[in-house]
Amino acid sequence: MGISGLLPTLKSIITPIHVREYAGSKVAIDTYSWLHKAAFSCSKDICEGRPTDKIVQYCMHRVNLLRHHGVQPLLVFDGGVLPMKMDQEQIRARSRKENLQRAQEHERSGNHSAAFQCYQKAVDITPLIALSLIKVLQQEGVEYIVAPYEADAQMAYLALNDLVQVVITEDSDLIAYGCPRVCPACVR
Repeated sequence: MGISGLLPTLKSIITPIHVREYAGSKVAIDTYSWLHKAAFSCSKDICEGRPTDKIVQYCMHRVNLLRHHGVQPLLVFDGGVLPMKMDQEQIRARSRKENLQRAQEHERSGNHSAAFQCYQKAVDITPLIALSLIKVLQQEGVEYIVAPYEADAQMAYLALNDLVQVVITEDSDLIAYGCPRVCPACVR
């Protein structure tokens, strides 16, 4: 989620950098942020349990873009839910369920635009969705790790110990964790 309002506050000191500037570097990627973005185009399919490969295609397109520019990607997946965030996860699950019900109601009434917006909020990126990407990463020989809990702490550890040179994430927590180089949106 990040620190509310931090990135807009820092906008004046953030320098846009093209991914090619990181050629020769190893880059940690907040994979769940990519998975959530990928779900935008197929949220209804996901919510209704229909198989889709759009998520894997989206993520692999970004992986291949990095590799094309000489960047070595290391995809970092979230692991288990932190025990102290269990209540927050239950709140999110309820919200997803409510949004799914709203989406279906809007669909029945013919309001497809409102349904689409609610499907976006109802998407749950499950471990099975992550696993479908992991299988392709294995086939392609792309390095990945599953963090014990949230990917943020794992990526901070990697960056602070110079095991990666850059972290790609839209989560501003990495700035607070002291990561020397955070790139919010350098892969498009």
